[in-house]
This record gives sequence, structure tokens and C-alpha cells, in this order.
Amino acid sequence: MKLFERCLLAIDKVSSYAVIGLMAVLTVVIIIQVVLRYFFNESLDWSWVVPRICFVWIIFLAIPLGIKRGVHASIDIVPRLLPERVRTLLYRLLTGCLIILMMVVTYNAILIAQKTWHYMMPLIDISLANFYVAIIISGIHSTLHFVRLIWTGPPLSSSFDIMETSEDSLDQ
Repeated sequence: MKLFERCLLAIDKVSSYAVIGLMAVLTVVIIIQVVLRYFFNESLDWSWVVPRICFVWIIFLAIPLGIKRGVHASIDIVPRLLPERVRTLLYRLLTGCLIILMMVVTYNAILIAQKTWHYMMPLIDISLANFYVAIIISGIHSTLHFVRLIWTGPPLSSSFDIMETSEDSLDQ
């Protein structure tokens, strides 16, 4: 389990740095495009394609990081009413269902990526399968986090708990 945790942490770091780098590229390209358009009445032909690619990759690389931290939106009114053992069992059962869902999504993304590999994007020489590769990576990375959550149980904090904590600190 410790080796699994270390590998997952390394994948998380790579993913985090990739998100930061892609966000920088997206920001720079958009700033350059705005400056060229408004000050020089010029435009880069590819300036809408690169930010779009970056945006898709940022989203799909960040999904597993949100799973790790338990920050995705959730409705937990019913589970909070259940006893702790039942809540943990329900959490693990639903996490198992999410593993199956991620495997189905990943499998289908692989099939679509194979079918679209030879189609190129307009204006730049990058395959349309690029978008599906992001889904494949996200699916595998998310599955690893869900497997970890089945072993360890729910994350220590959820967005609901964070709100309660911040309200408590305001009262002090």
C-alpha cells in the first residue's frame, strides 16, 4: 500500500505541474491574442485552438486531484443521517461503482481515440484524439484515487465540512 501511495503521489505531482504549466500557456496565448488584436489589429490564426486544448487538458488533469481532496460537489444529507458503519459501507459501495464507471469511460475514450487518431485539428498539426487522450489519463488517474479511497475510506475533509469549519472560526 505504501508503494501504491508513493506512486499515486508522484502522479499527482506531475498532474499538478502539468495543470500549472497548461494554465500558464493558456493565459499567455490569450494575452498575446488580446494585445495583437486591440493594439496592432492583427490576429494569430491558431489562438483559439491552443487555449481550447489547454482548457480541456486542465479540466481532465484536475478531476483526479479534486477526487483526492474530496472537493467535488456532493449532496450528503441522507448519508449524514446514517450510522457511521453504514455510511462507510455505502461510501465504499458507491466508490466501487465509480471505479466501474471510470473503467467504462476510459475504455470508450481509448476506442474513440483510436478511431480519431488520423484526423487533424484545423490550423495546427495535432490529432483530434488529443482530447480523448486527456480523458484516458484522467480516467486511469481517477480510478487509482477511487481504489485508494476504497482502502482508506472517505477523505478527511469535504466541501461541506470546510464550510462548517469556516463558520465555526467566524464565531470565535
